[in-house]
Amino acid sequence: GVRRYENGKIEKLTPPQTAGFPVWAILEDHMGAVWVASQRGLLKFEGDRVVAHYTTKDGLPSNDVKVIHERVQNNGQTELWFGTFGGLVQFKDGKFTVYTTAEGLTGNRVRSIYEDAEGMLWIGTYDDGLSRFRDGRFFNYRTEHGLYNNGVFQILEDRLGYFWISCNKGIYRVSRRELNEMAEGRIARVNSVAFGKQDGMLNSDC
Repeated sequence: GVRRYENGKIEKLTPPQTAGFPVWAILEDHMGAVWVASQRGLLKFEGDRVVAHYTTKDGLPSNDVKVIHERVQNNGQTELWFGTFGGLVQFKDGKFTVYTTAEGLTGNRVRSIYEDAEGMLWIGTYDDGLSRFRDGRFFNYRTEHGLYNNGVFQILEDRLGYFWISCNKGIYRVSRRELNEMAEGRIARVNSVAFGKQDGMLNSDC
């Protein structure tokens, strides 16, 4: 559920429809509304009040929502992106647009969304690989293209332009430049460097 800690006290905010179910992500948007991704859909809070509860009835491909990302467009307008276990979802002008494998996404179980400095979205999945989303088109990467693992649970980028990615078998590093070069047809594979228990991690499941 959802709880708020303030002035030394914990207050339960979860409405009955999501009580007892996992909450995977929380994000405050540019207007101050708080979005909550749960196993029973999306909640939108204003203050301590739920003002919207979105589910498959409203256009989500799945009620199991894993990740939330707010994106600023070139014209200054914002949009929300959600990763669900039914596909990738764009929320813009009050409407949901769903992207799945039918539209070219590498897999429908979306675990992570990362936006790079150029405004491209990188979509990580549960054991189905990585997708780059640019100009409305997907380019996909899997182990056969050089990824260490098809699990892409979280993506962080360092100052040298490397993505650090977590999966069930450790963490691995891959160059964003190489990923783009492969999408542009300049190289056939990317190179991954992996780290696990043999490198000192207490557990490889990240």
